[in-house]
Amino acid sequence: MRRALALLLLAFCGCKESPPPGDQPRRSAPPAASTANYLQAELRRDPSAIAEEQLLSPEVEQRRAAVRSLSRIADPQSFATLAKALSDDDSVVMQWAAFGVAQLCREHEPEGVRRLALRAASLAAQPFTEMDGNALSSMAFALGRCASDEAERTLRSWLRLREPMSGAATLGLAQVARQRKRLDDATIAALLDAASKQPSGAALHPLESLPALGTAARERLLEVASLALEQPSRGRGFAVRALAKAGAAAATPLRRLLEAEGATDAERADAARSLAALGSSGQADLAGALTSQARALIDGKTWLTSQHGLVLTLLEGLEPKSAEAASLAELSQLPLQGEPAPVVRRKTMLRCRAAALLAGRSSLSPALVACDPSPPGEQREGDLATLKVLSRGALTEARGARYAELARAEDRVVREAALELLMAHDEAPRIPELLESALLADAPGVRASAAKVIARYPARAQLQGEVVAPGVVQALGKRLAELDATGNDVEVSSALLDAAAALALLGAKPAVERACRSTNPTLRKHAERAYGPLGEPGRRCESVPGHETWSAAALGSPRLQLETDIGPLSITLWGDEQPFAVSRFVELARSGFFDGMAVHRVVPGFVAQFGDPEGDGFGGAKLPPLRCQTSAAAFEPGSVGVALAGRDTGVSQFFVALRPAPHLAGEYSQIGKAEGGWERLAAGDRILRVRVLEASSK
Repeated sequence: MRRALALLLLAFCGCKESPPPGDQPRRSAPPAASTANYLQAELRRDPSAIAEEQLLSPEVEQRRAAVRSLSRIADPQSFATLAKALSDDDSVVMQWAAFGVAQLCREHEPEGVRRLALRAASLAAQPFTEMDGNALSSMAFALGRCASDEAERTLRSWLRLREPMSGAATLGLAQVARQRKRLDDATIAALLDAASKQPSGAALHPLESLPALGTAARERLLEVASLALEQPSRGRGFAVRALAKAGAAAATPLRRLLEAEGATDAERADAARSLAALGSSGQADLAGALTSQARALIDGKTWLTSQHGLVLTLLEGLEPKSAEAASLAELSQLPLQGEPAPVVRRKTMLRCRAAALLAGRSSLSPALVACDPSPPGEQREGDLATLKVLSRGALTEARGARYAELARAEDRVVREAALELLMAHDEAPRIPELLESALLADAPGVRASAAKVIARYPARAQLQGEVVAPGVVQALGKRLAELDATGNDVEVSSALLDAAAALALLGAKPAVERACRSTNPTLRKHAERAYGPLGEPGRRCESVPGHETWSAAALGSPRLQLETDIGPLSITLWGDEQPFAVSRFVELARSGFFDGMAVHRVVPGFVAQFGDPEGDGFGGAKLPPLRCQTSAAAFEPGSVGVALAGRDTGVSQFFVALRPAPHLAGEYSQIGKAEGGWERLAAGDRILRVRVLEASSK
């Protein structure tokens, strides 16, 4: 049977059968490299520090450590070495080799696909162990990252096989769909067939990332996804999100799930977002669900549960005049007197979201003006709701004047949201002046927001006659002159480079040169892109090893206890697996960095994020960016990750996944496990104190 599986795989990948694994000669044991040596190589992104003898060592732990470090360094010159390591007879070495190939495959296709398919075929011919299954999952992940036609065909062939091949194929095809935004009709049909045979919903995961489906595929998706919604399972959320692509008829099963007793609030929140994605076809069911869920929330006074996030999500998915006016009016007037701060916070969010729906396009609606009782200048929820109302019409005359006020607000979150509206509103008053002012602002996030507008819509920075406003040129030049290629504000610097490229500002060349020599790969990538518009298309920014040293002691598994204003939470960190981020997290916690800080981002049923003292997602500790230590391991509910704006850009922001999120694998360092009701958090909740408990070794 195993031989038959291997032959089937080989037939689909069009390759000759692989030579037996482990055919590379094992050399006598070299001097053992210490863990610190490997970590220092990762820290410096220096592949030359990994000797060939370590990759061929007879000591399996040496080979594992060497290949893991090489895969995380992800230097393009390491592709051949990592591809060769796929033939190792140790499953863990295979896993890391496949992950390394995944990082580099797009520049080495079709060789990467051929190597992965051959190794998977030879592995399928042997009796599976759990570790072999993990290796196959990593190979499927890597094929998905290759994202070629041949990779898709290979993964599609796996769907016809039994576990773990078929499950691994689903994860790989999800990677293909995310990167290409399309799948062949044959692949879509195969996924729907697989979902019909195992109605857990997991096989529908790749369809989430597709922009649209054909008529026949929509009808089939509706059938199989509706069945998947009937029984609780780990994969039911995938079916919920896939139904957003199934057309108007999907509203009925999504509404049923919203009202089902056995559904989780995370699943319900996803159902609300899928209904919103259906457009007008989902509005009636969203409105009906809001009426019942808001009633349950108010009557049960369950303000500090995940039900609050569900009602918030329902409100955000509705359009004006879709919901029952009485329900919106009741929500917009929720009483605040005598309530504790966390409840006031949640009620204010609900009041302002409901008031924004009642207001339609009227930014002077009494309910909108009164929804946020905070002092002037601190009415973030009210101002954000006003921006939502303003976005529904032209930003001219009185509406334009009100918009201009918010685009210069002291609250950086409000100001950034106002600047983002310029993406869709070129009629706003005096846009170049707003952009110039924002580029000169002290808040890094405000500068980045303005730069992102310019990068995407350079005409917003122009005066009449397609001349770039001199003030914008001067402000952008000032910020580029200050660009620190060794600093920790990589996201802001990258946005400035993108803006300069969009405007073809030749004066930006010195900043681009500095960024091109940076040890940070994200900054180098943006510099490389900027060279084209600045007259040097095709110029590359080569890898630059760092000079950092690593000498920290083994961390074990430290446990953090967080006291928050909604109750205790906890995190167990994986110090032995993720020493860079864990040592940073522990260092910050012991210093009191997180004490008194707000949780600045919550997407109900998906993620909660903290670690930015400024509260807008652009800030962090004044420390160097962390090197990513990623893997192909899927994010599950409670997984803790390092928030990023590109590779090696994390500093002090961390997030907790609230549902299975396999699409985060390989993108974010997964550093621990959270417990204690993180799904109850809302944006603005306070971390009062963080205590670090004694670590336990694994």
